[in-house]
Amino acid sequence: MQTISEELLAKDQEKLTKKMEACDKLIKRSNDKPAMADKEILTKVQAVIDAKLWIKDEKWSLKEIEVLNECLFLTAKPVIYLVNIGDG
Repeated sequence: MQTISEELLAKDQEKLTKKMEACDKLIKRSNDKPAMADKEILTKVQAVIDAKLWIKDEKWSLKEIEVLNECLFLTAKPVIYLVNIGDG
């Protein structure tokens, strides 16, 4: 289970890095205010991932949730574990 958690966090880190790079480009090109707000939220997400915590376990404001929903982070979604146990 720990391996699964680490893999999901790693995937979210990749997604986060790409999203932050896109925000940085918008900020550098046109000083985009919505991109600045998104970057601030993504920085908070980075702190959560760095702490090896799941995004869904943190408290988020409505604006933050809107940004998180756009990103589709794996650790922001509910998780169900299925275990296959044999009879013998």
